[in-house]
Amino acid sequence: MERYRMKSGYKKLVCVLLIVLLVLPSAGCSAAKKLFRHESAAAKDSTDVGYQIYYIDSSGLELYPYAYKLEATKEDGIIQECISMLSSVPEGEDCEPVLGTDVQLQKYEFDSETRTLAMYFGSDYNNLSSERQILIRTAIVKTMTQFNGIIDYVSFNIDGNWLTNDAGETMLMKNNDYIITVPDDQEGLKEADIVLYFASLDGTGLVPVTVHRKYDPSLALESIVLDALIVGPVTDDCKEVLSQNTQVKDVYVDDGVCHVDFNSAFLTLVGNQNFCINVYSVVNSLTNLPDVDSVEITVNGEKVTNAPDGVDISGDLTADTGLIAGGHQ
Repeated sequence: MERYRMKSGYKKLVCVLLIVLLVLPSAGCSAAKKLFRHESAAAKDSTDVGYQIYYIDSSGLELYPYAYKLEATKEDGIIQECISMLSSVPEGEDCEPVLGTDVQLQKYEFDSETRTLAMYFGSDYNNLSSERQILIRTAIVKTMTQFNGIIDYVSFNIDGNWLTNDAGETMLMKNNDYIITVPDDQEGLKEADIVLYFASLDGTGLVPVTVHRKYDPSLALESIVLDALIVGPVTDDCKEVLSQNTQVKDVYVDDGVCHVDFNSAFLTLVGNQNFCINVYSVVNSLTNLPDVDSVEITVNGEKVTNAPDGVDISGDLTADTGLIAGGHQ
């Protein structure tokens, strides 16, 4: 019996660092980055506080999410409250503030029409290591873009200059730009070709996309697959299958069955597609892995008996090749 499992109570890894390697067209790939995270004591003990403030772990190498109940309800109040929290450490938590120690936030501007938050920093930001800069950006973006469409994007202005992509365009960073973890020692990475099933352009079927992924050997390949499905495709011939707010709370393989526990965002319908597309994007992708024969899906630790569109996900699920567009497998 083979078993890979995150510790009970731990949510899925959220942040990515430095590199995600895909053998695919480069469009959209430059945004895919993230970092390891721990979970605060408050996050473990409370499931109803609503949001998380992302700090930097005391090691200075990882992110540390702290469960937090937001008091503000208006846009500017939310931004100011988050900035205040990012500038100080909650009592008893083993982490570092994101703002005010290494770098000072000079000002911010919020455009409610584009839902973009612009953050302005001085030249002190350029004195930080690239790893520290990524940690700070990740913590800010993950913290600020979790409020259901209030803030969708964050841009960074450093000493009068906008952070830009390879095309010279101002980078608009969103929550799910931060996804896969990669260690500093690149020689220790594993490699795998994985098949991911995304929605066809008309939303009626699934399109297989093969990617080559390098990943930290401490991570289960099942987690890598689910991360990539949530982030969505980087090609134009298919569409996303899962809500960007979807989180994997637990995943492990036991005797050929991959057990996946999602948050309630998994039940969100995407576009006009039937909910079976959500479900079998996950099932078909996971059952392509050598150790997975079937998939058990739960939501917040519970079996779902009333899933959208009448789709039955109450039992162990096997691949549905009939949904694959064009009959490809």
